[in-house]
Amino acid sequence: MDCYKAEIALKYRAILGEGPVWDKRRQALFWIDSIGNKVFLFDPKTGENKAYDTGQNVGTLILTNMEHLVLVGLVDGLYELNLNTGILVKKADPEPDLPGNRLNDGKADTSGRIWIGSMCTADNGVEGFDTDYKCNLHKIDRDFSCHLMDRQVRLSNGIAWNKDNTKLYYVDSPTRNVFIYDFDLEAGTISNRRTCLTIPDDFGVGDGMDIDNEGNLWIAHWTGWCVGKWSPHTGELLGKVEVPVSRVASCAFGGKNFDELYIVTASINTDKDEREQPDAGCVFVARNLGVHGLPFNQFLYQ
Repeated sequence: MDCYKAEIALKYRAILGEGPVWDKRRQALFWIDSIGNKVFLFDPKTGENKAYDTGQNVGTLILTNMEHLVLVGLVDGLYELNLNTGILVKKADPEPDLPGNRLNDGKADTSGRIWIGSMCTADNGVEGFDTDYKCNLHKIDRDFSCHLMDRQVRLSNGIAWNKDNTKLYYVDSPTRNVFIYDFDLEAGTISNRRTCLTIPDDFGVGDGMDIDNEGNLWIAHWTGWCVGKWSPHTGELLGKVEVPVSRVASCAFGGKNFDELYIVTASINTDKDEREQPDAGCVFVARNLGVHGLPFNQFLYQ
């Protein structure tokens, strides 16, 4: 098994770091402090970490084909964030009748649609997750219409597609499972959900996720002190990136050649361990992994 170590890229004590997305246009990393109600744009070359206030918890960020606009998943729906003005405009709400939920991880597919899940706000940053299926996986089309795709979800997290867009991988954290669906890109549908791997107890739970050019899944392990490199075909652990923080929340490939793995972490519930985890909440990076990721898809405005 390959073993790597992460180093600090940005020393900032986020409450709950989430949603890293590399923007190749800017050669910079978008990331969020979910409970801190902030979106950040971090430039690794200059060290600048520009902040945007969202006014409510933010679960994900998605690039668009409009350079000055990104989409963010907030408590009560999907919003457009204008990076020039900081103005937020609500565009969709896939769960208007579920005020106890908020939107969490989401990504765009290669056709420019959004796939995004929800979580109960009571589960923010806690280790004892709810055991009921109260959450959902949604598709939001390019006209911002919302479609319920799976209602058997306990806490929606990482999403990734294989290179030929025939499979969608999906993390439902409390179940410890990474599910695989058959994916029809043209129709925008999923089917035949089954488990492709199960996270062992000593790795915490699976959280955010990215995929490399060889088809392996890189999964952030909440309370697991690492990012695991997993084969979705065999369920085997192929390697791991050690992180000096227990609550590892998400990861994304970035850099000029998408060969650097950026890792976001959380400081929530680590106060008693602050001496042991002084860098909890920081952004880390791992290099020389022998693989690279793929550019992030954009939501395509019609």
